[in-house]
Amino acid sequence: MQKIILPRPLFCPFQPKINVYAKEAEVRSCEFLRKFNLADSEAKVEYYRRQGFAYMVARMFPEAAPETLFAFTDLNTFLFLMDDRLDHSDESGLQSVSNLEQYVTAFLDILLISAPDTKIPEFLALFDIWERIKKVSDHSWQNQFRQSMKEILDAALWQKRNVVMGVSPDFDEYIKIRQCLGAANIATDTIAVTSRISLHPDIWTDPVVRQLTILARNAVCWANDLFSLSKEVRHGDDYNLVLIIEKKEGLNREDAIQKVTEIHDRDVVKFIQLANNLPDVGKQAGEVQKYVRALTHIMRANIDWSYNESDRYNFDYYPVPEYINAI
Repeated sequence: MQKIILPRPLFCPFQPKINVYAKEAEVRSCEFLRKFNLADSEAKVEYYRRQGFAYMVARMFPEAAPETLFAFTDLNTFLFLMDDRLDHSDESGLQSVSNLEQYVTAFLDILLISAPDTKIPEFLALFDIWERIKKVSDHSWQNQFRQSMKEILDAALWQKRNVVMGVSPDFDEYIKIRQCLGAANIATDTIAVTSRISLHPDIWTDPVVRQLTILARNAVCWANDLFSLSKEVRHGDDYNLVLIIEKKEGLNREDAIQKVTEIHDRDVVKFIQLANNLPDVGKQAGEVQKYVRALTHIMRANIDWSYNESDRYNFDYYPVPEYINAI
């Protein structure tokens, strides 16, 4: 896998934090893989341990209580495994649209029924995760989670249909749907549970709060498109903003990477500007500020985890001359 060289570190001036239970989450995540036979060997368990999913979740949700952190660590591990299955659909049996549709239906059924009518380890694992998440969340949030999960699976179907038909992703449509392809919507939804935030429904849909959420999701996705570029190139997957802009604007790879870097940084700047002009929500002002801080943890977590704790991606930053570092 050829290393991708980014022109500079991404702009993300937020304080990094990590949950004190990160190491325990990693140990439990490996136990979870073994329990449900999601990894067929110890070598595969180690492979996924090196992906560092527990540390990503611990950075995203530094204030989460232990059992909440462990449940969402297993959920995110599960979603990454699902992403890998889609990347290797010929091996996983998801190469056709109809097969993926059946998988989506079975997946969503798990979130709706009290006990799964299946012995498939993957769906038994999902049911276990869902039961644990239900213990730390309320019915309103669970309904939102089901909708967000449906959006993720619909996005996967959209991509699969396009691939089967040989249709390249449209720029505007990709911009709109990318947050679901990357499960960034689940990450921001999770804040309400992990940070124990209670906001009136009208505040969740306030235009400023909504835009802050979208900007944070997009910043995570654009960063990920830069970090994961070598993986997409290796798989022949053109669902990456760098490759879409490269084709759309006739740019070379280096210039396309530079442009996506600028798009990421622009969205972070917009986020900061909006965060400095929050709506007047009276007594819930503190809860809104808490939510905004939690969004910054997610943006920062994605960058720090990808560079420091995961071997999932193969990228680095262009070396800065020593004399500049000394200034």
